[in-house]
Amino acid sequence: MDIKGKVEKFTNIVEDKGAAYLARRTVFQAGMKLNGSRIVSYEEFKELCAPVKKEIVAQREEYRELQEDGPKVLVMLCTDGSDADIESTKASLKAQTYRPCKVLIGSRDHIRTHVENFLGDNGGDVWVLILRAGDVLPPDYIYRLLKCAEDEPENALWYTDHVVMEGGEARTHFKPDFNEEQLCAYNYIGEVFMVRADALLLMENTDAYACLLEAVADLGIGHCSDVWYETTVTERESDASVDELIKNIFTGMCKEETDISVATGDGVRNVSLSLNVAPLVDVLIPNMDHAEDLDKCLRSLEKQSVAGRLHVIIIENNSKLEETESYYESLGEAFDMDIEVVRWEGTGFNYAALNNFGEKHAKGEYLLLLNNDVELMGENAVEKLFECMLIEGVGAVGAKLYYEDGSVQHAGVIVGMGGVAGHACVGARDGGYLNSANTMRRVSAVTAACMLIDRALYQKIGGFNEEFAVDFNDVDLCLRIVSEGRKIIYQPQCEGVHYESKSRGKEMREGEALSRYNADVERFRELWSTFLAKGDPYYSPNLTLSRMDYSCGNPFLLKK
Repeated sequence: MDIKGKVEKFTNIVEDKGAAYLARRTVFQAGMKLNGSRIVSYEEFKELCAPVKKEIVAQREEYRELQEDGPKVLVMLCTDGSDADIESTKASLKAQTYRPCKVLIGSRDHIRTHVENFLGDNGGDVWVLILRAGDVLPPDYIYRLLKCAEDEPENALWYTDHVVMEGGEARTHFKPDFNEEQLCAYNYIGEVFMVRADALLLMENTDAYACLLEAVADLGIGHCSDVWYETTVTERESDASVDELIKNIFTGMCKEETDISVATGDGVRNVSLSLNVAPLVDVLIPNMDHAEDLDKCLRSLEKQSVAGRLHVIIIENNSKLEETESYYESLGEAFDMDIEVVRWEGTGFNYAALNNFGEKHAKGEYLLLLNNDVELMGENAVEKLFECMLIEGVGAVGAKLYYEDGSVQHAGVIVGMGGVAGHACVGARDGGYLNSANTMRRVSAVTAACMLIDRALYQKIGGFNEEFAVDFNDVDLCLRIVSEGRKIIYQPQCEGVHYESKSRGKEMREGEALSRYNADVERFRELWSTFLAKGDPYYSPNLTLSRMDYSCGNPFLLKK
């Protein structure tokens, strides 16, 4: 940004929020430049994000102007908590800069009746905000929600982030933008949301999770990340039987008729789709020596339930050891599987070029990109990747990968992490933040260490960008898939061990390798500057991009 642009930006900030806010923001940003990796506590983050006096005054003035003709908000306060919880929620409602027109207190089961009665006496644009006793809203909560609804009128249901306050500790639930597949896995949205009154009356269910699943088919669902509520209430397990609703959603998403089943495990609902006929898949495995690793990889492929539909292409990259050639010669007798060795005549290591070369020898509908040091777990790993391809619009699917010590190595990719991209839930030994490692969900990118991709799409976008010889080629590929309007799915039911060392990245980035890495970083940032500026929609802008610990981030980083 040039000097004139910066002056204009700062002038707008002062006009909107005042000089005190600009000073607070400037001091914080200067501190982050000196130590960008420092941890921002929730208390500091909350203070930095709180509306300043000038904003509150302006919002209240806007409310007075819209009081007669503007949207009306009816609050349904569900009374499952103590009298003190009810009073704390009511107090936060009284402090709203955009006041609700009415607050009704009662059971969730009676919401429909209350809304019908209200609409009988009131017309216009009416929204229903469903809260629980113990939910405490910041003063601009309703105002921010209505602003989001105004900006995106196609969405008839809105949710926000929340923070659970427990024993003096803050447990953040900073959520992704709407993620259909993730909602089917578990209710990541929660029990608090705002919905158009007319849309709510069309819903048959009163249970929060069932309502949200019902809304998927008919309503646009939006996420307002600008604001969140605090609560002492722990999310309850849904009382409703939601499996049929989930099956209905997947029936609508699938390209062809298929049997759908839902099973619960690891805190999520896992959806399985029955394959009528497994497609032919070409498995691309670049290899240079490392016959022992390659053998583990191939043995795990041979165990797969769909092994008969796999055409394995080993892309030989100038191996030096004689035992590697001997191993190649033994493949025909050692494996009951279609294996072909093709020889790349390039020099050095260019992962992108190797796979582009291998694809020319493919003959199937799909490509399974697989590192030679990945050992798939179980017999259905590849089948679970196939299943996701039955979903309309899916372009690529990635696996859950572990380090050899059992901790998570990959659970999707967060674009923007560290300024470029990083793996989600690295090092986790459980489900990670918001149980993300165990949850099938939409992501912006997955690693090509184990990625299934539609071959026709791969050809359409020109395969890998060979300028990214080693780093970021898979993220770049995925973002080009997303740019085509296709989806990337992370599938935790496909698991594998990635024998890549935890320390390998730091060890390899020295001298020439470091120079190449830095050049790739700059190239990636230039190519995807617009995406990076907007932020990864499946990673909350309220979380840090400096570390992979899901702590609070820089609240000004993605704000213009």
